[in-house]
Amino acid sequence: KKMVKYSSSVSKITSFLDGGIPEKRISEWGITAGQRGRELVLTFLKQASQSQKRVLWVNGHADLTIFPPAWYARGIDPQSIFFTTSDDPMKALKPALLRNYFDMIVFDAGDKQISKIDMAFIRNQLQTTKQTILVLRPHLLSSKQGNPFAHLRININSATQDNRLKLTVLRGLSYRELEIQHTELEELSA
Repeated sequence: KKMVKYSSSVSKITSFLDGGIPEKRISEWGITAGQRGRELVLTFLKQASQSQKRVLWVNGHADLTIFPPAWYARGIDPQSIFFTTSDDPMKALKPALLRNYFDMIVFDAGDKQISKIDMAFIRNQLQTTKQTILVLRPHLLSSKQGNPFAHLRININSATQDNRLKLTVLRGLSYRELEIQHTELEELSA
């Protein structure tokens, strides 16, 4: 049976990930601060929102402010995306996991805000709700140890050349790397 995936609004990223990120699974993303890596994640949200998928973004960073109008300007449908910010994002996330209202939930939080027990709870809930979960970590992920509950694990950081991001697949597909220019992410608003 072929796995259904969420595609990116940037075809180069969709191809790199063999069709996108898997639906109804957990994917984990290591994103270094200040590198604009979240912009790459937005390419998946744009596609999801244009398919009338409901998305919840749970922000657990006190120093990170979400500015929804900037996301809407990039083509993300404001009727399809919802935001919450919490010092205890797992507490905010649990009610959403117990209901099948959201198709995709992005959990943008630090390591101390989500434990292995929390990850096991999320995975168990996916069997019932069939939601897609993206866990964004504020650092690069290790290829030696990692989240056993994540189907796909990806690092996003700056490449050696200016204005480029590097995606590295650690699990879920064969190891691979892709460099993409920030200007290519501007396909978002097209």
